[in-house]
Amino acid sequence: MTIASFFASGLAADVILFVMLLELVALSVMYQRTGRGIPPLDLVFSLGAGAGLVLAFRGALVGAGVGWIGGALLISFALHIADQLRRGAVNRKSKV
Repeated sequence: MTIASFFASGLAADVILFVMLLELVALSVMYQRTGRGIPPLDLVFSLGAGAGLVLAFRGALVGAGVGWIGGALLISFALHIADQLRRGAVNRKSKV
């Protein structure tokens, strides 16, 4: 497999998504065992936003329709906004 076919097939995005899933699992287990790190729900919002971008990237690589790519970007944006709102709420609580 050439590097061009690795990207053109969308496999590059699949590998990225798999690594992101491993990251979510590993960091969640670490948080559950030690209480240190990022809470799993915060990870879901943060990594979910990134995963939406990777899905849009994958769609662009394999020639998916505009609706599919736009949907992935919309999901990414929604999760990003939710993540920012959650972070803002935590920051406001810690300053009180």
